[in-house]
Amino acid sequence: MLVPTGGKQDSWDIDYQATKNVLDAARAAGAAHFVLLSAICVQKPLLEFQKAKLKLESELAAAGGRAGVQGFRM
Repeated sequence: MLVPTGGKQDSWDIDYQATKNVLDAARAAGAAHFVLLSAICVQKPLLEFQKAKLKLESELAAAGGRAGVQGFRM
């Protein structure tokens, strides 16, 4: 169980790894769609959580836009 402290590692554990775990589980379960809501602030990342979110976005984009995977910045 994650116990968030607000530290840099939490950004990677939650904003990157936990989201990636959900994506991997969705794929394994045969999900037809996965929607990622990110944050507009990742365009100019300064904080660790922004860097973690941007890494996941980059990996999704590099996957070639697999069917059903969508990312949105809000």
